[in-house]
Amino acid sequence: MLVSNFEILVNRFGPALPTPEGAVFRRIVQGYFLTVTNLEPKRTLYLYAKMTTTSATGNRALSPSNLNCLFDNGMITNFPKTIGASITYSPSGALMTSIQSFTLAPKETCLLAFLPKTDPLILQNTDVEYRGYVELFQTFSLWKKPSAQLLVTPEYRGTYLDNAFPNPNVLDELDFDQLAYSVPLASGQALNTVEAVKGVIWDFDFAAVKDISALSKALKIKNPDLDDVEINEAAEFVFNMKSDPDFLKQMKGK
Repeated sequence: MLVSNFEILVNRFGPALPTPEGAVFRRIVQGYFLTVTNLEPKRTLYLYAKMTTTSATGNRALSPSNLNCLFDNGMITNFPKTIGASITYSPSGALMTSIQSFTLAPKETCLLAFLPKTDPLILQNTDVEYRGYVELFQTFSLWKKPSAQLLVTPEYRGTYLDNAFPNPNVLDELDFDQLAYSVPLASGQALNTVEAVKGVIWDFDFAAVKDISALSKALKIKNPDLDDVEINEAAEFVFNMKSDPDFLKQMKGK
C-alpha cells in the first residue's frame, strides 16, 4: 500500500547571512509521523513499512546510522524499531529500506515516528536531507492473508532552531518555533486497504530436503517475489518444524 512522500530534514531553509538579514534563516529539524489504525474487527495485523529513496551518499543517504523509527501504541511508548540495510533497486539505483514489523490488534491505533538522529554532530550539520516515499505491507506468511482496511494519517512535525543554538549561555533568549502539517496521501483518502499476502508456495516435497540451504533454493524457485530475508526466514522456520506431524498435516492441507 503506497502511503505518501516523506521528507526528513536537519537543514537551513535559507543562506546563513550575517544578522539581522540572516536571522530568519534558521535550521529546521523535521520528522515524518505516521498514525495507523487497524479497522479490522477481529484480525490482528502484522505490518511493516518500506521507505524508498533516490540513490545518494553522505548526509542525503538514509541509513540505520542517521534515522530513528519509534513505535507507540499507548501501552508501548517510543519503542525503537530496527532500520534494515538498504537494498538497491535496479536499474534506477533507488534504495529500499525496510523497517522492523509491528503488530496492531483489532481496532488498535499506533504512531510511527521517523526522526533524524539528533546527536550534536547531526544538529550542527546544515545539509541533512532524506526524501522519498513510504509504503505499508503485511508481513509475509506461510499461509495466505486477506487484505485489510487501515486508517492512515501522515504528517510532518518539526522545530525551527535559533541560529545561536546550541548556546551555553543560559541568559540568552533563543527563538524556537514549531511546525505540524498533514501530508497528502497517495490514495487521496485516509481509509485505505493494505494488500493481501499470497503465502509461500510449497508444492514440492520439502520433507525430503536435507538442509536449510537446499530448502531456500527450492523456495526461491517457487516464490520469486519473496526477497532473500523472507526466503531464509521461511526456510528456517519450516526446516525446524518439519519433524512435527501436526505441522506436516497442516502444510499438506493448506
